[in-house]
Amino acid sequence: MISFEDVEKRILKENYLLLLGFPDLGYVPLRVRFREEFKYIYDPVAEGLFTGVPASTSIDGITNLGRVSATKLGSNLLPGRPVNVFAIDRDDRLYQMFYGVAPSWIRVFLSYPSERGQRNLELSVWSEAYPSFGYVDGYESPLLKPSAKTEIFILPKTDFAFTFINPTPIPARPLLSFIVNRLIVEVIRDAELVKKMIDRKIESAIRTVAGLAGIRYDVKAIYKVTPIPLYASKEEIEEALR
Repeated sequence: MISFEDVEKRILKENYLLLLGFPDLGYVPLRVRFREEFKYIYDPVAEGLFTGVPASTSIDGITNLGRVSATKLGSNLLPGRPVNVFAIDRDDRLYQMFYGVAPSWIRVFLSYPSERGQRNLELSVWSEAYPSFGYVDGYESPLLKPSAKTEIFILPKTDFAFTFINPTPIPARPLLSFIVNRLIVEVIRDAELVKKMIDRKIESAIRTVAGLAGIRYDVKAIYKVTPIPLYASKEEIEEALR
């Protein structure tokens, strides 16, 4: 059974307020209207993505590791064979997700959007030639007990991808578990309430989308607001909400 123990305090619930952050842009103020949560076991081999992660040909844990490059989590088993089973079409939907990994030694790297790696060092972007940082493995986030550190928010009309790295001399068949908090949200258009949220004078969750590498996303087209910086003036907030 998949445990919610490590993520329970992070899960957003009905009527929660959320500042959804976009690096270098600002925050979109949202309220959770409705939600449902469920568990999902995803087997990329059974879904037809690949046959497994090859063995490493080295023992240093850095070079010549077995890998499957950035892959969207699609399925050949669903109608239409979607390239992303977590695709969202409706603008008022949002997925808050956490994931666990098996076997424990498999390293999972996040690309969000699907062509852009996240969790980088300032000196270097992680790459398949040097996969030494920025990953989550099953030791940190076990299959049956996903870690809060794996939290990601999936936006409407976006795709993410995972790269799988195997540092062992044994081929591996990875398995992923997901805790999904499926949300229906609304944009908050009360400038006074948003001001309190932005100034941190009222309780609200504040989360960053993807990572600090940023995400190219047309926020205005989806949410019909301009992202708001922290501690913006009321006049700036009113202008952003128009």
